[in-house]
Amino acid sequence: MFDKLNVGNRTQAALLFAGYNPQGAGKLSASVLVSTYTNSLYGATVLYPRSWTTVARTSTEQLFSNPSNDETIIVSIQNNAARQTAKQWYIQEAPSVDATTITDVQTWDKLSSGIMTPDGNAYYFANGSQVYSVSLSYGPKPSVDSRTTLEMFARSLTVDPSKV
Repeated sequence: MFDKLNVGNRTQAALLFAGYNPQGAGKLSASVLVSTYTNSLYGATVLYPRSWTTVARTSTEQLFSNPSNDETIIVSIQNNAARQTAKQWYIQEAPSVDATTITDVQTWDKLSSGIMTPDGNAYYFANGSQVYSVSLSYGPKPSVDSRTTLEMFARSLTVDPSKV
């Protein structure tokens, strides 16, 4: 859905990346294009395309699949007892990664800062004692169709401060 937008059209892309409905007026969260998922235990909320299916794998992991079931976005919560930044936590988990290839990002509400991995397939946001990850899995496919949707998931993340 979002990946079929004409992302060459800077106006549509800018609207989506800022949290606005690229196919109508107002915020994307108020449109009929998306649904909201909330993990009430950890206080994480994300938007996802209404046409996607969702299933809980565990209390800390939710899977979202596109209509053709060949790409999955996973929202998960991991322990961050040391309360590291997202970049510090990621470098500890993936020590062979060159830190200069990690991109800093923010959620739409600008309350969560995080990183995008060098391959662009995952985002990590640290809030208190948790790290919230949003990652894309596309199996043996030769190309990825859901990068724009992945960015929407990641940037729409909100975290209830009473849960961190």
